[in-house]
Amino acid sequence: MQNKKDYNIIKRGQAHASKIYYNSLEERLNYDVAEKTIIIWLLDHDIFNDGPYHEVSKTVRSSNGEILSDDITYHYIQLEKFYNQIEEIVTPEEQWLAYLSCQLNKEELEGVFAMNEKIRDVDKMAEEVLKDRELWEAINDKIMAKNLELLKLEYAHNEGLEEGIVKGVTKGEKEKSIQIAKKMKKANEPTEKIIEFTGLTKEEIDKIKI
Repeated sequence: MQNKKDYNIIKRGQAHASKIYYNSLEERLNYDVAEKTIIIWLLDHDIFNDGPYHEVSKTVRSSNGEILSDDITYHYIQLEKFYNQIEEIVTPEEQWLAYLSCQLNKEELEGVFAMNEKIRDVDKMAEEVLKDRELWEAINDKIMAKNLELLKLEYAHNEGLEEGIVKGVTKGEKEKSIQIAKKMKKANEPTEKIIEFTGLTKEEIDKIKI
């Protein structure tokens, strides 16, 4: 998600996609195993003057528009255009974008919840997290830790130390998940929601004491 206009969205997306795609080729640059890479920008401003709010970019021939490759695909979702172009919220994509925009009034929000129960569940979870400062900080720590761990894995791969680092990363991730699950159990959250939110199994959650 990007809410500032002072960043070069196109080039930043290309840089991220190129790195992800290249790293999927494995050591001998085996292009047959390259993973499809999808970059999604959710923007609160328009970066194209014309066209639809949801632009998709792939590698095409300039002469006839033939798609040469969709291995790297870019999605540019422009919320400003979204509100100018959509008169009625109908599709799941439109429902989620309307919710994520944070522009709906209470009545409009309830309408989206009625159309999509998953959005209502996410909103309830977000509200509960924001009310519990400790839980919010635990989740934030987990996200920050995950980013740090990705950097460690990349370094480990380059240095041939991956196995040992991976073990440490896995242990650290599990400990963060357990702490979050413990707080969610204290808040009487259902086990299914805790599983979805932390990635822990039901057996692991049942063993957690509060």
